[in-house]
Amino acid sequence: MNIPFIKIRETIRLFISHPNTSIRQAAKVIGISRPSIKKIKKKFDSVTLSDNEVVNLSDSALTEKLGLNQKIRKTKEHPEFSYIEKELKRQNVTLMRIWEEYKENNSNGMTYVHFTRLYNKWEIKHKISMKQRHLAGDKLFVDFCGGTVPIFASNQEVLFNAKIFVGVMGASQFTVTYAVESEKKKDWLLCHVKAFEQLGAVPNFVVPDNLKSAVTSNTHASVEVNRSYLALAEHYDCFILPARPLKPQDKSLAEIGVKIVQNQILAKYRNYKFYSLSELNQKLEDETKILNAKHSKNLNGSRIERFLSIDADAMKILPAEPYALDDWQYEVKVPKDYHICVGTNYYSVPFQYVGQHVDIQIGTNTISIFLERTPIASHKKSEKTQEIISTTAHMPATHEYQQELDPDRLLAWGKKIGKSTHEVVRKNIKERKDVNNGFICVKYLKKWLTEHDDKELLENACEYALKINSCTKQTMISVLKNKPFLNLANKEKTTKNKDKKSHENIRGSNYYKEEYKNDN
Repeated sequence: MNIPFIKIRETIRLFISHPNTSIRQAAKVIGISRPSIKKIKKKFDSVTLSDNEVVNLSDSALTEKLGLNQKIRKTKEHPEFSYIEKELKRQNVTLMRIWEEYKENNSNGMTYVHFTRLYNKWEIKHKISMKQRHLAGDKLFVDFCGGTVPIFASNQEVLFNAKIFVGVMGASQFTVTYAVESEKKKDWLLCHVKAFEQLGAVPNFVVPDNLKSAVTSNTHASVEVNRSYLALAEHYDCFILPARPLKPQDKSLAEIGVKIVQNQILAKYRNYKFYSLSELNQKLEDETKILNAKHSKNLNGSRIERFLSIDADAMKILPAEPYALDDWQYEVKVPKDYHICVGTNYYSVPFQYVGQHVDIQIGTNTISIFLERTPIASHKKSEKTQEIISTTAHMPATHEYQQELDPDRLLAWGKKIGKSTHEVVRKNIKERKDVNNGFICVKYLKKWLTEHDDKELLENACEYALKINSCTKQTMISVLKNKPFLNLANKEKTTKNKDKKSHENIRGSNYYKEEYKNDN
């Protein structure tokens, strides 16, 4: 019988003192089942025992006399449950593994079923929640605080209400915070970059809520994470694990972390005026350090101590460079005119990719276009509006030829060379009746410059052509080949020197000889 021996003694004492007590009454008095009472009474009736013996005999002697062969229950050594809790946070450690180690050191220890039953009872008393078991370095739960912090201008007007980002590590409950202007995608990504910097490492998973900057769709069938958010996760070698819609228990630690930050940090500065995000973030950094260093009864230590002993070694190393916070446009179809719209401007891609879907990286100074992660085009970002930025190499041959005949482009090219070249170009494409021949002449000049790379010579040739009032292709070929303007320049120089010698106002040596004689 698996009955505490003290109950057996009480049953025997009851029947000795009140022999007429019924089995039902005895069961109510002693608090054990009627079959057990009946069995004890049967054993008692088969032997002779006085009340004195029942009180004074040892458990083993009384058991032997009654013939119950009842083994005395021994208290088995209990494991250290706080140690078990800590070990279960480590990778690949299970309760079965810990029990096996316990049995190696305690051969007469409790069974696995009893071991797990006792641990679960202990965990219910000591854990905030039983819904999740957090592994070391595994998850960072993130969310924005419901409350905001106003940022003031110098004239005391509110510029905007800053959003406070909170991240909580699952195993250690180590907390990170950062303030941003909004919940938009770029600010959301910046919060994660700063969170990983504060942690000094990267967890396996990030568990966000379902805000649009993080999740575009979350249904029973599928979860669609924002592409930029996925790119950040790929850069840091972690994964995004969104909480289920309307299931706050999936990110309960983030909810608790938000409440703690609002109560212990934001409430402290409720009457303080911040004039910049940097000022607010400095206060958040200082107060979060105090929060993480504070001893917690529930955690049996501070958050920073638990983070260093549990999470830190199990997390991934930060990459050498932080994630670049560029804007992206994904799955953009290349139109028939092979120019992608970014903002109000249009940028060309090689015409071969018409109809395909590309990704666009919008940097501070550049626009880069990728097809299946391979760069296919790059342009300097234009600050103008409604501008078309094209690269000749991106055009088919017919379009390239047509572009070369664009009057505005040809005039702009001539102006870069010089005034005379610009005038020759203008005469050819604006004044000639046979305008086709004019375009052919200008095209020849561009080709000549590409081959000879001598802008000064081309400018001098155009100046000579204007002097002789002939700007045809044949004239330009002859002038550039024979360089008559050089002979003209030499002739003008010679004439100038000759004129200088015969000038009537020039006083020669004879003049000064006469003057000397007169003085004497």
